[in-house]
Amino acid sequence: MPILNVRDEVDIEDGFFIEGVPGAGLASKIATDHLIEKLDMELHATVEAEGLPEVMIFEEGDRELRPPVRIFADEEAGIYALTSDVLISPEEIGEFAAPMVDWMEENSITPLLLSGLPSGDEGKELYGVEVGKEEILEDAGIEVPDQTGLVGGPTGAMLHEMERREMTGLCLVVEADPQFPDPIAAKVMIDKGIEKIAGFEVETEVMEEQAEDIREQKQKLSQMIQDAEHHEKGQAFPEGMYR
Repeated sequence: MPILNVRDEVDIEDGFFIEGVPGAGLASKIATDHLIEKLDMELHATVEAEGLPEVMIFEEGDRELRPPVRIFADEEAGIYALTSDVLISPEEIGEFAAPMVDWMEENSITPLLLSGLPSGDEGKELYGVEVGKEEILEDAGIEVPDQTGLVGGPTGAMLHEMERREMTGLCLVVEADPQFPDPIAAKVMIDKGIEKIAGFEVETEVMEEQAEDIREQKQKLSQMIQDAEHHEKGQAFPEGMYR
């Protein structure tokens, strides 16, 4: 069962809980980590649970080691944000989800979960799905899905638990690159979803620069793979390639 080790008490009433467990394109994690950085959110609690890798994380400019699953908070914005640097074991997803929902229910927190939908499209469409009928997504102008899908992993397990308890649970689903980190999908999540629902603004332009860097790395990787395949096939190369 997950244990929340509270590091710093906060006073947030009727806040939102934003969850950034790694998924398609790492869009959920990138979005959550961006909010934590730009809002200078404070570490609220760490999460310990069976099924999580027994590792510790260190960060640039800080000597302190921390568990890989952490919850940050911002009283002014009225949000909690969970970030995870590891995947949660499929065998432990249910055991992880129920206590997290316990905590949200006890503290009157509205869950705003994030999920990436694997897609090769450039449009990065954003959809909103929910359990409960609070009209929050409709009021924020979030589109309904135009296709059938499934929300899995810890995100799906938490939503399933909320539905069982007749709680309100929101989930933003964004089209994301299935193979590479996708900062643009994360930017769409923030600009078109999180900000409208939670009622705050944060700078996201730097995410476009991150996307360009990743695009260049993808091109280099693609070229390396093509070169390796050519070598394996015994193909000839122009003389200029060796100068």
